[in-house]
Amino acid sequence: MRHMAKKHTEVQEDRLKIMVASTVHNFGDQIKQICATLKGYGYDVLNSHIKTMPTDPNLSNLKNCVAAVESCDLIFGIITPRYGAVVDDSKMSITHHEMKTALALKKPHWFIAHRDISVARQLFKQYMYLADGMDKPFKTDPFRPNERAPLSPAEADPCSPGQTDPLRQFKMTP
Repeated sequence: MRHMAKKHTEVQEDRLKIMVASTVHNFGDQIKQICATLKGYGYDVLNSHIKTMPTDPNLSNLKNCVAAVESCDLIFGIITPRYGAVVDDSKMSITHHEMKTALALKKPHWFIAHRDISVARQLFKQYMYLADGMDKPFKTDPFRPNERAPLSPAEADPCSPGQTDPLRQFKMTP
């Protein structure tokens, strides 16, 4: 019996540690399913929602989450419609910090996005790019280091005079 316990411990140590990074609000059930699936594939899953992430009570939530990213082998990020809690002056959510840390540390990573993210991206695509293909700047976006001047209302409104109306085919005429 003692031999089996030792063997089980050795197997535990050889498992890859994967962190599932995501906001939880309105997404808890899916996170549980994703974590269970990854655990079924043999990964050691770290996630705050399922309480498998080690925490130090002397550290903030942000510092505990970043420490978990640093200690894991892999990152699985889930982008949901909720941005998550912003807990410091950087104006980034904890999940955003986790993902940026993973990228900076060059951890192997995978990101998936909720369908609402894809739908919103398609709906707002017309407002996201300039004619030259460059991103349109958002004055409230602190993450763009090379911010350009904000767009005028005429430039931002695709229905203003001189702009092509992308919805013209759906408008009914009297």
